[in-house]
Amino acid sequence: MMIYTGEKASQILKQNLENRESHICSGYFLEGDVWIAFDNYTEDCWVEEFTTEEMAICWIEDFFEISEKEDFNVQKIGNDLLYIPNEGHLQYFSKDNIYYSKFHTLSA
Repeated sequence: MMIYTGEKASQILKQNLENRESHICSGYFLEGDVWIAFDNYTEDCWVEEFTTEEMAICWIEDFFEISEKEDFNVQKIGNDLLYIPNEGHLQYFSKDNIYYSKFHTLSA
């Protein structure tokens, strides 16, 4: 799954909106103080706005539906690690790979 970022993502989104079959991919970029994320894998070019980069990434990675946006929580730990406390997920990111681990919180 190809995820574009930055200016390249912005250009691809514009192309997708003009010709929805142009790029089967997803991406995100910062526009002002809003993160714009898009997903064109179904060739419907879904576009959403987020307040943080982490939320944009998690939506693209399908950790939550947009209807769950207000209840979803994610925290950034370091440069390449996301922690999702309400789901017990640890997500590692690198440029080429995404590693995913699920864990359960320990009872007191």
